[in-house]
Amino acid sequence: MIKKFLKWLLVLLSLFIIGCYVSGNGWVIKALRYNFVNIDDYKIFENRIIKAGNPKEWNNGWDYNKTPITPALEKLLTDNESVAYLVIKNDSVRIEKYWDGYSAKSLSSSFSMAKSFVGAMIGIALKKEK
Repeated sequence: MIKKFLKWLLVLLSLFIIGCYVSGNGWVIKALRYNFVNIDDYKIFENRIIKAGNPKEWNNGWDYNKTPITPALEKLLTDNESVAYLVIKNDSVRIEKYWDGYSAKSLSSSFSMAKSFVGAMIGIALKKEK
């Protein structure tokens, strides 16, 4: 009885995996395989290139990196495995720091950071609509 059940379970699992790839949903298998999210997931999953409009570099402020990060904040950032910390005030970068080999040129998944930008853009659009 158990052998028969395991055989059918294996058949169903195989059909599920094949179905995911045939239907173009192979990402489901990757998601199940890798299980936990990571900021380097862009290396595993498909990416879409978004053509930049007219990007402009941020200017560094007159006080760029002159204000040290407090030990308590540094501990919080390292405890939460942050790899970057950036403070922008008005029109310029005031503080910029990276950890674990990351830099201003590093790529990573944006997670909730993207939601913040989308929310801000929606707010700006709604304000302009009035």
